[in-house]
Amino acid sequence: DEDGNFEGAMAFVTDVTERKIAQEKIADMARFPLENPNPILRLSKKYVLLANKTGQTLFRIGEGSRIPEILIKSVNEAFSKDKNIEMELNIKDRIYNLFIVPIKGKEYANIYGMDITARKEAEDNLGRFVSLSTNQYYKDAQGALMQDRNISSLIFLFQLDEKDQYTFDLFV
Repeated sequence: DEDGNFEGAMAFVTDVTERKIAQEKIADMARFPLENPNPILRLSKKYVLLANKTGQTLFRIGEGSRIPEILIKSVNEAFSKDKNIEMELNIKDRIYNLFIVPIKGKEYANIYGMDITARKEAEDNLGRFVSLSTNQYYKDAQGALMQDRNISSLIFLFQLDEKDQYTFDLFV
């Protein structure tokens, strides 16, 4: 009023709940590749733009590093042909399957990796057992592997144990 006494107030209230939820969702999605236990990288034609911890450790790189020598040929092929490239690498006694995906309209490619060591070992073991079956072997009563010209086939059980390791059992 004229005497300087307070007579009323005006307030504007904005509900920011939806904005907060959207910001949290964006932050969560941004962390997603960084939290992946498999190697994830984003590369330009010459440099590493982003690498999660696994990718940094595996390739001994950081953001701004040059592309690892082991990847250059495949990365260049992905860019030049503008198509996805799949490759396998043996690194530090592990086998990795990598997908190099150039992003259309952008100047970068994403690399998605997966440790396939256990799967490759299982495939190798399976191949050995198939070889045994075609060579007609069997287990005797004491468990020794014996060759038998009259046996027509072997049965083997392929399974994943509680530690995600592949095991095989051979039956006559």
